[in-house]
Formats: sequence, structure tokens, C-alpha cells
Amino acid sequence: MVIRPTRPRRRLRRLTPTTILTPSEVSQVVAEVHARFGEWFAAAGHAPAVEDTVRLGSLRAQCKAKREERGLSIKEAAGLLRVPQYRVKAIEDGACREVLGPILQAYIEELGLDAWYERWRWANSDLARRLEAEGTASRKP
Repeated sequence: MVIRPTRPRRRLRRLTPTTILTPSEVSQVVAEVHARFGEWFAAAGHAPAVEDTVRLGSLRAQCKAKREERGLSIKEAAGLLRVPQYRVKAIEDGACREVLGPILQAYIEELGLDAWYERWRWANSDLARRLEAEGTASRKP
């Protein structure tokens, strides 16, 4: 009988919906999505949007959690921002194409997430730049 040494398992940090993912974690999630959905998924043009959606996940979850923590409905949050409800919903749903930079910035400030957003922005600089440029996240430069 041959006994092979076991490789130590790499410990993964505990992830929550609001965890800002590292580039390695983003790559792992994107690879898993591609593996589960197969070649047709990438061929259909969905591949570039998957990374943006994964990266946007923690931002949308953090906004929703903070809004709910403050006891605000989407309607009330939209009222505070003086924007249509669908704009706030787009942020919390992670609808990259519908997120407008100025509204996102105002929402972040209203929720008091400035410091958290700066960390997210640093970790997701390309996506943040595209979101802040009037919500063109789905269109690569």
C-alpha cells in the first residue's frame, strides 16, 4: 500500500453576501459559472457580463442591507434621493446597464457607506469607473 501525503487544504475566508471579493475569488466564481453553464454561455456573449455581475454582488447586497437596517423601503429611499424607484431597485438588483453613476453616488452617501464603497471601489476599479461614467458597466471600453 502506497501512502501519499495529503496536500493541506487552502483555507477560504468566510464569505458573506457583502464581502468584497479578491481578484482570485472573482476568478473562481466566474470559472464556476462558466463550468456550470458551458460553452454556449460564453458563445452567447454572456461571459463579459458575468464578471461585472459577480463584482457588483457585494455592492448591491451592502446597499440593500443598509437600507433595510435603516428601516427604509425602496419607495422611501427613492423619495430621499428624488429619483424613480426603479433606479434604486436597479442598484439593489445589480442591473449594471441601468445603474447611473450620480444616483449610485447619492445612494451610497445617503446610506452612509462612503468608507465601505471606497474599499469596494479600490478592489473593483474598472467596474467602478464604468459605473460612475453614467452606468455603462456592461459596455467594455
